[in-house]
Amino acid sequence: MISIKDLKKTYSSGTKSAEEVLHGVSFSLPEKGFVCILGRSGSGKTSLLNAIGGLDSFDSGSVEVDGTRITRSGSREMEKQRNANFGYVFQNYYLLPEHSAAYNVYLGLHSLDLSEREKLKRVEDALRKVDMLRFRKRLVGELSGGQQQRIAIARAIAKSPKVIFADEPTGNLDEESTLNICSLLKNLSKTGLVVMVTHEERLADFFADRIITIEDGNIAGDSTDWERGALVSADKNSVYAGDYKDTEFKSDAVNLRVLSAEGAIPAEITLIVEDGRLIIKTDDKRLVMYSKPCDPPYVKEGSRPKLDRSQFDAVQPEQTETERPPLKRSSRAGLGLRMLFAEMRTTASKKKLRNAATGLFIVLLSLMLLISISDFIAAAKVAPEDFITSDSHVLELQFNKGKNFDDRTVWSISEYVPDFLALLEDTGLDYDLIPDTNLRFRYNSSILPQYGTLWMSMGKYNLVDIKRLDPSTIVYGRMPERYDEIVVDRWVIKNCTDDDGIVQNLIPDNEFMLGEIIYMDKKNYSPTIVGICDSGEPSIYQIGRTHV
Repeated sequence: MISIKDLKKTYSSGTKSAEEVLHGVSFSLPEKGFVCILGRSGSGKTSLLNAIGGLDSFDSGSVEVDGTRITRSGSREMEKQRNANFGYVFQNYYLLPEHSAAYNVYLGLHSLDLSEREKLKRVEDALRKVDMLRFRKRLVGELSGGQQQRIAIARAIAKSPKVIFADEPTGNLDEESTLNICSLLKNLSKTGLVVMVTHEERLADFFADRIITIEDGNIAGDSTDWERGALVSADKNSVYAGDYKDTEFKSDAVNLRVLSAEGAIPAEITLIVEDGRLIIKTDDKRLVMYSKPCDPPYVKEGSRPKLDRSQFDAVQPEQTETERPPLKRSSRAGLGLRMLFAEMRTTASKKKLRNAATGLFIVLLSLMLLISISDFIAAAKVAPEDFITSDSHVLELQFNKGKNFDDRTVWSISEYVPDFLALLEDTGLDYDLIPDTNLRFRYNSSILPQYGTLWMSMGKYNLVDIKRLDPSTIVYGRMPERYDEIVVDRWVIKNCTDDDGIVQNLIPDNEFMLGEIIYMDKKNYSPTIVGICDSGEPSIYQIGRTHV
C-alpha cells in the first residue's frame, strides 16, 4: 500500500549545525497489520514516521500511497492522502482540554463532506470502539491520561482511515493504560494498517507483526519472524502475591503475613504493637518501605498478569474493509449546529463570559455555521437527557426584591408566600408546592475501604409527590410506604453515572441503587430507594409534601 524509496532528511540544512537524520531509507508497508518502528531516542524513527505521514518535509526520495507518488511534503497529493487515508495518534494527545470528548472527535471530521447525522454517528461509533462512549460529555481535561489517549484514537478512527500513525502513544501512560492502548491498536490493525513508533522493545516484540529497527537514520533490521512469548506486566507499583512464598504467623499480638522471594536473605525485624502505633525495628541494611492500603506498592493476589498473543488471534474484527464507510472530499468545513451550541455553552460557562462579551462570542461562533436543512433536522433530534434538568410539570418561581426596594429594610420571601398561595387556591388548580433548596441528595459508598467514604451528588432532579407517579412505570422495586422511602427515576441515576468518578464507575446498572440510602446535607432526612421508575421525568418521588 505504501512504498518508501530513498527517503532523506536533514535538519538545519546548509548550516554548521546541519544534522542528517534519514540516510536514503527504503521499504514498503502492507495494507493491514501492526508495524512497529523501533529505535532509541534520536535514532530518527519519529522523523521517519512524520515524513511518511505527511507531517514533516523530506529532502529527497518519495512516498507512494495506493499508486500515487509523492515527492514533496505539503503537496496537494499529500494533503489528499492525509485527509482521506491517514489518522494520527501522538504521545501528548493534542486534544482541547476545555471541550468535551465528543467535540474533540467531532472536530476531526470537519474536512469531510458528511451530513450532521453522519458525523454524529461516526463520533458515537468511534467512542464506542474505544470504550469511551459513557464519557462523551466529559471535558477532556478532567479525564486520565489513558482515557485521553483513547479519545485521541477515537478521533483518528472516526475518519475510517486506512492507516493510523502512532508516535510513542504510550510514552506518558502507566503500565495498565499502556497495555490497554497497545491492545486497542492491535485489534484495529486487523482491518487496517497501524504504524507505531516506540523505543520499548518488549511492546514491539509482543504486539507487532513486523519490526523495523532504526539506528542513526538507517534501517538496521526488518523482521517478521522472532520468538514471541507472553508479555509480563512491567508494573513496578504492585507486588503480586503469587510470585512469592506466602507464610502466615499468628499470635495474640499480631497476625503477620510474609511474602518472601525465592533465595532472599531472612530479615531480622522487631515489631512492637501498641494501641496507638506500631514500631518496626530492623537491623537490616535493605530498603524498608511502609505503605497504607491505598499507597504503592499495592499487594495484589495471584501472579503477575501476562498477555498471550492467542487472545488477539481469537478476537474477530468489528468491521471488514468492505464495510468501511466511503470518504469524500469536503467542500465545506462548517461545525454542526447541535455540537457547536453545546460547546458554546461549555466555553461560556467555563470562561464566565457575561453581557456584551457573551453576545459577541455567540455571534462570532454563529457565523461559523454552514448547515443544510437536513443537517438542522438531524441536529434537532437531541436526547432530552442532554439538556433537561427539571420535571416538565414543575414551574419554577423566583421572587425579586425589585429596583425600588430599600436594602436597609429587613426582607424575607416568607412574607409573600401566604398571599401567593391564596392566589393559587383561588384558581382551583391542582398543584403541589415544592420549596426550592440548594441542598441536594448525595450517595455515600464505602465499597473501597482503602479510599474511606466516597460520595457522589444526586443532582439535576425535582422532588415530586408520589401521587404524581404512575405505579405501572416502576421497573424495579415497589411504591414507597413511608415518608423515608422514595422512588427514583432512572433518568436521575443516568445523569449521575454519566459523570466520571470512583463511585459512578462502581455502579453497574440502575438496579444496583435499589435499597441504597441517600443523604441530604444538613438535614435529618436519609431516605431509602425502594423503587426505580421510568416516568420520563428527572424526578425523585416521595410520600406527601417535601419533608426538607
